[in-house]
Amino acid sequence: MESPDITLMRESARHVSQGLSEVGDIWRHEALKKAVELGLSVVQQSALGRWALEQASGGTIDDERLATSIGSLELAGPIGLAPGWDKPGKTLLAWDAMGARHATAGAVNLWGQPGKRMPRLVTFDTRLGDHGTDKSVNSFGFSSVRWEKAVYNLKKQRETGLIGAPNGMPVIVQVTMNKEMYETENVHQIAHWLGQTVKKVAPVADAISLGLSSFNTDNMRNAQDDPDFVRRNVEAAKNAVPEGMDIIYKGDADGGEKRLDIYSGLVNEFDIIMELINSTGMPRLKAKYGAEDLPGALAGGDTEFQQMAEDAVRYVYEATGGDIIGVGGVGVGRSDQAVRLIRAGASALSVNTGIRSRKAKIMTSTERDLIAHLDTLPPGQDNLRQIIGADTKRGPKYSGAA
Repeated sequence: MESPDITLMRESARHVSQGLSEVGDIWRHEALKKAVELGLSVVQQSALGRWALEQASGGTIDDERLATSIGSLELAGPIGLAPGWDKPGKTLLAWDAMGARHATAGAVNLWGQPGKRMPRLVTFDTRLGDHGTDKSVNSFGFSSVRWEKAVYNLKKQRETGLIGAPNGMPVIVQVTMNKEMYETENVHQIAHWLGQTVKKVAPVADAISLGLSSFNTDNMRNAQDDPDFVRRNVEAAKNAVPEGMDIIYKGDADGGEKRLDIYSGLVNEFDIIMELINSTGMPRLKAKYGAEDLPGALAGGDTEFQQMAEDAVRYVYEATGGDIIGVGGVGVGRSDQAVRLIRAGASALSVNTGIRSRKAKIMTSTERDLIAHLDTLPPGQDNLRQIIGADTKRGPKYSGAA
């Protein structure tokens, strides 16, 4: 193998280039996202601004065939905003105007935390080769505002009457734990403090999501392999919410069938909703993009990742028949991912990575993909409820739906 041509000037130039590339990633992703978030939070304040957002999304979709539900929440359509995009819960009015049928704010934790050092989001359109913005590796590490700030943001928006069940778009609040709680000496306290966090945010939520499967918080993802530990956390959350409020658990597929069996047990015991899947930390998938040495987990339009999501949804649906929110490359990559997840057993879907490529049209364009599929089905079978789980051994969730 030929030795690299190492000189002082070449090595200096290489390090300067790497440094500038990291600065570029910070401004290209996080700074731009903050600017978009600020813009949406301002525009959403007026009826004219919300009308403009609706037009930018391609217009309202009104098709009764898209009606579905998760737990006690009735939805006019399946597509919503996944946790992680709007961490402080500032822009849900805007996403409602752009066609979201449900939206998750957060994750919110009790004390707030800055997350990992930047850059902590990398797409594959410049730095690591021309693979596009529909796949990314993120290592945010739950950079979060304190619970008080999120509650304030959501309360102000709910006061408009436009968001919040039963008359407006349902609002889900995801809660998580500060990274210090996963240190060995603190793990035994997680269930208690999780319950306290849930109590803080429940007044502004229509459902609570538990974000306890992050790859980017040390020890968090692997802790899910202890069924008693997971069960205590879900039980604490169930005890902290008002009667009838749904609990959603965000799970991953990296733990294989062992972990999916634990999730299925939670659904059967506690009647919770599963959200599948979280981003993947599998080195083999990251290596496809030269990212195996980068911190963080992969998400978006990679076909293997999308297949992991479909397989996980199908596995838990076949084991439980419960309600599942499908996540994992929805709206990007293979064009039929939304259809695949629904037919595998998802009752609703959430998007995140696809926002970077489809932007304001992510919700409506993904629902149009679903409508195009429904249009191919025979009359009387061409509604969303009848295709939930249609490609599984268990069969359609609502076989008699009209």
